[in-house]
Amino acid sequence: MESRPDLQGMRAIAVVLVILAHARIPGWAGGFVGVDVFFVLSGFLITGLLIREYQANGRLALGAFYVRRLRRLLPALLVVLVASALAVMGLFPEIDARQILASLPFAATWTGNLFFVLREQDYFNELAEQDVFLHTWSLGVEEQFYLIWPLLLLGLTVAARFLSLRLSLWLWVVVAFLMSVIWTHWHPVSAFYMMPARIWQFGLGGVVFLHRASGQSGASAMPLVLSRFLQLMGLLLIIGSALLLDRKLTYPGYWALLPSLGAAWMIWAGDGRRSAGLAHPLLVWVGDRSYSLYLWHWPVITLIGLLGFEMGPGHSSLWLALLLTLLLAMFSYRWVELPFWKQGLSVLPPKTFLLGACASVLLVLAVAFHVQRIPPEIKVPQTDWVASIRTDVPVIYHMPCDAWYQHALVQPCIFGPEDAPNTAILLADSIGAQWFSAFVQVFSAPRWRLVVLTKSACAMVDEDYFYPRIGKIYHVCREWREAVLNQLASFKPKVILLGSAATYDFTTAQWVAGTRRVLGPISEIAERVVVVSGTPTLGFDGPGCIVRAMQAGNKLTSDMCVGKASTQKYHQVAGYLSQAAREFDNVQVLNPVELVCPGGRCRAVLPSGIVVFRDSQHLTDTFVRSNVVRIQRLLSGG
Repeated sequence: MESRPDLQGMRAIAVVLVILAHARIPGWAGGFVGVDVFFVLSGFLITGLLIREYQANGRLALGAFYVRRLRRLLPALLVVLVASALAVMGLFPEIDARQILASLPFAATWTGNLFFVLREQDYFNELAEQDVFLHTWSLGVEEQFYLIWPLLLLGLTVAARFLSLRLSLWLWVVVAFLMSVIWTHWHPVSAFYMMPARIWQFGLGGVVFLHRASGQSGASAMPLVLSRFLQLMGLLLIIGSALLLDRKLTYPGYWALLPSLGAAWMIWAGDGRRSAGLAHPLLVWVGDRSYSLYLWHWPVITLIGLLGFEMGPGHSSLWLALLLTLLLAMFSYRWVELPFWKQGLSVLPPKTFLLGACASVLLVLAVAFHVQRIPPEIKVPQTDWVASIRTDVPVIYHMPCDAWYQHALVQPCIFGPEDAPNTAILLADSIGAQWFSAFVQVFSAPRWRLVVLTKSACAMVDEDYFYPRIGKIYHVCREWREAVLNQLASFKPKVILLGSAATYDFTTAQWVAGTRRVLGPISEIAERVVVVSGTPTLGFDGPGCIVRAMQAGNKLTSDMCVGKASTQKYHQVAGYLSQAAREFDNVQVLNPVELVCPGGRCRAVLPSGIVVFRDSQHLTDTFVRSNVVRIQRLLSGG
């Protein structure tokens, strides 16, 4: 097989793009396309390996093929899994570790992608979204590809007597791509994670191999100028995708064509001699370590962020994370990958290696089982306490008021007598609804009934927006909001309380115009409308920070977990809401930023000992109930 250092250069570019995206470096949000490059590369290399073996021997030694894949990939993966699990168990309370390591048994068996598709989502479980093995979904996709690709190639090879292998694979890639586009439209999250929606990318790499193998195309059959031009165009497609795409797109769908075609062109037009700079020693060095870099970067970045360190550009903690990732990758490549791949341990008999591999995986699964259970007879005070903080929520979340993204049905929760002379309505997302326990006391029985209409992550702004957790435009939010506005008059409200987070990615014009379009009909229905602007986020997990500080022997003080982010953005959004409210005489804007973060400093715990945040952004119900008098004063304009 020809030496292709340019492919190592492609690996280097792909892994750097992924790391830039996960480190949230501005401008590189689309760096996730690096994974698409890896898929096309794998398709090219694995197809070539299998086709050459079949042509040489007339058969495929599948057992040997799978053992080679295990030798190459499993040892480094297990080292990262064990090291990350130990770090999490040492740094976080057991109840938090269980959430952060939820995918551990699936990552160890290359089924992480299935876990992330099938898991039951909890809107308020932020830690589950910070799973340190989230990135292993792509490894699951690759391993599942390895399982079926040899069999598919054998089938296409047998069918080659009727249709050439190259044409058969082309047709198969086109059909698989169309299936992926349709799948992405209807179920974007599962299409992102599932192998069948990605297999066309592997197939595209296989098509490139067959074209090059024909001897009539590829770098050796084209002028040097054309070869360099195609490589440059391919690189521009990949880099351009990383710069222009972002997390607001439904992906993969047809957008995945851009980086995939770019990777295919670069592989097709390159060779060991015509590398267009991709064979630079530095790129090759990074490419050699790309697997270890990929394995380590996400746990390192995630854990440092969970510990409360700022990870944005210009912060030393980000550079620490990147440096630590590089050092760990260098270590695992030298002492784990190479020995099992090309050095001493690579000569282990297959049975011996498989026995050791099975024992190691079982050990990881045993650790995962331990982490995922808390024996009911064992009570850890700090574990119980952090659990009580996280579940310190308004009573409405034990009632069917909020269906999140599941459907757009209007399901009000009503507090107070039906015949109360006055009705107040709370219309809000989860940030607005967190004030419920205060509002239900201000607008209390018997004179008032309070109707709660809430939908998590649904802005009370008449603008469509992309919701990353469902992978598409949040149409359910718009449908629900319109249904609510159509039914509001039937409640005959005297007061309507409107609340949203300030973190939605709207422009100034969208905030003002979208809010105005909601206030228009509402202001005609109610005598009084109160718009509650969003509260600041803490920037890190509050309960986890408090517990870690206490485990270190510190006393519970208000200075132990203080957010460093500015509250200016939240005041700005309150200003946009005030601008929208000026057209209506009966609309008041209530800005609670100083109530939650006095002096612009957000604390996880008050000097009085009251915990403020139950995660990184939602307030505890205890804190809200402790501020009823102050909220009543704000409602009165004081």
